Amino acid sequence: MLNEQTDAYARGQISDNQNTILHGPPGVGKTHIGLLSMAYALGQGLTCISTALLCERALLLGGMHYHKLIKMPANNNRTQNIHALADICIQRFKRDPVLISFVRSLDLLFFDDFFQISGQQGCIFDMVLRWVKRSEAYMGGTADIEQLGTIEGIPMLMSANIICSYTIVDLQFYVRCRDDIYSQQLCELCRHTILNEIQEKEFIHLITTHCNG
Repeated sequence: MLNEQTDAYARGQISDNQNTILHGPPGVGKTHIGLLSMAYALGQGLTCISTALLCERALLLGGMHYHKLIKMPANNNRTQNIHALADICIQRFKRDPVLISFVRSLDLLFFDDFFQISGQQGCIFDMVLRWVKRSEAYMGGTADIEQLGTIEGIPMLMSANIICSYTIVDLQFYVRCRDDIYSQQLCELCRHTILNEIQEKEFIHLITTHCNG
């Protein structure tokens, strides 16, 4: 599906907002598929970049940190509203014409662990990209792809943009630990916000029995 969207975009049959979220537990291949899609898009002559909220993760993927990509102050005042913060980002962009030209040229953006950002950060990201790319389309018309929950703020999944601007692909089969049923059980337990007594005992048993070290 992602390759078909990329081909259609490269041929000019679609112009923007064919956004996809790759959803699923750790180890089902979300990042792998996303990077393969980027490689395919690069092979079609498109301009791509990956980003992530965590700096080390962004660099590991060969991309650019979220704060650096949109000029977001790392120590921003959380009491400021999203419009004020977006304006700060835009003013900083105006002093960096090279980054403006680069972001404006982007055809595809891969955002790893997308739901680590809050709904507010997602709105700021949207407003800045619209300004940079001179487009009223969501995220400036840049194709946008998606494990862990929001670090701080309202979850991005609660944003109305999720409903109208994304196709969600649910990946359910493990790849990284496909032969390790115990790792799969741990992954499923870790995705619960609160564990009941039975789940706690199961978690402790899995750790003490099947984890080395």
